[in-house]
Amino acid sequence: GQAEAVVAAATDAVRSACYLVDPAMVVIGGPWGSHPTLFGGVQAALAAETGAAAGIVAAEVDDPSLAGARLAAARLLVESLIP
Repeated sequence: GQAEAVVAAATDAVRSACYLVDPAMVVIGGPWGSHPTLFGGVQAALAAETGAAAGIVAAEVDDPSLAGARLAAARLLVESLIP
């Protein structure tokens, strides 16, 4: 069905990225990334192929890029105020 097609497409995207950059860890995020069906499906498919499921994690925040930007901005502010 549709869920299987989405999981297959996401798995293909993650697989392609892994072949390209060979990361130690893959963080799956975004509006669908934390959904158990998508995350579990991608994790299971890649584990079956490579045994690399331990390196695939779900994002712990809703928008990782914005969370990282906020942390960087706060760090820069503190560094500018405290020599």
